[in-house]
Amino acid sequence: RFAAAPADVGLLDAANLAWAALTPAQRAVDPDSLAADPSLWPVEVTATTGINSQWGRLPEGTAVGLLAVTNRGAEVAWPNSPNRLNVNFGSTDLIARARQLALVAPEKRPSRIAAALQGIMVDADGRPYRDEHLGDKKYFALYFGAGWCAPCHTFSPALVKFLDEALPKHPELAAVFLSDDKALPPMFAYMKQERMPMPAVPPQAVNGSSLLLGYASQMIPQLVIVDRFGRVLATSDDNHGNRIDPADTVAALGKLLAGQTSM
Repeated sequence: RFAAAPADVGLLDAANLAWAALTPAQRAVDPDSLAADPSLWPVEVTATTGINSQWGRLPEGTAVGLLAVTNRGAEVAWPNSPNRLNVNFGSTDLIARARQLALVAPEKRPSRIAAALQGIMVDADGRPYRDEHLGDKKYFALYFGAGWCAPCHTFSPALVKFLDEALPKHPELAAVFLSDDKALPPMFAYMKQERMPMPAVPPQAVNGSSLLLGYASQMIPQLVIVDRFGRVLATSDDNHGNRIDPADTVAALGKLLAGQTSM
């Protein structure tokens, strides 16, 4: 490596050409606007340089899941672990990917939640569950629970009753059971016992998705309502000591679907 003045290597000309090729919407993508608009967040990003952390080194070119963005950088998932890492904008291709998404109308940008769920859901008989319209859903009800959890058995009948009525009337809503069971048979038994009108994500798949796992709290039952890009609209536990009755979150979802609140 050696140092060179920008004028000696044509760097400024190349940068100006790249900037001129961007649309106004792409030029508007900066740390502040990106942090405020999750619709511009891709599902994953690629490391543009080697990244060192306490868990090892992430080689250049490694694809990692994108969890969150602030105006200081991004939070990404460390591969094959529950660990999360904060990186600066220059460490990944986040800005470049966001600028590509800026070319797409907001309502047509791909759903981060649908991308995380598609391919890992199953029905109560263990058959793969695939919803061809999942990417069109506006709201997602994520129910974290387990068959071994007594409070879950107390809560789930009210949730099932609400969903039995709401899902046929609101095609913009999807509901998913994210299981904390220790094995599949108890999960299937719980789904059948409660007659859940929704698919499930098995515990191993939940633990393998940093995006979905990021919504889980330390206590179940937990109900989280998110939009298609992953913004939390209502939750029974925000992981900051603020916990409410999950039934209140069901009520909040009802108001949201009725258009009584913008959440």
